[in-house]
Amino acid sequence: MINDNELERALKLLEEIGKNSKPFKFPEWTPPPPDPNACQHPGMVLPEFDSELARTMSAIEVRRRFPRGNWHCQKCESSVITYASFEHYIAGDW
Repeated sequence: MINDNELERALKLLEEIGKNSKPFKFPEWTPPPPDPNACQHPGMVLPEFDSELARTMSAIEVRRRFPRGNWHCQKCESSVITYASFEHYIAGDW
């Protein structure tokens, strides 16, 4: 157990450290601009999702009733997994 003298010394030490420290500053950063040549996956369709109905369902039921989309882009040959929304992603527990 810490006694009062030790506590007082610790508080004074913290106060001294605080006087000599500089406030933390996050480095400035901006994300790079999107690549204008990147594929926009033309023709991609988002899956259907009913958030009201999904609230009454388990994650397994959501996956069966509202499956995520597995799409293959013909232009860039990428496989793309799509969700109707962030709520769709969370409700299905993917």
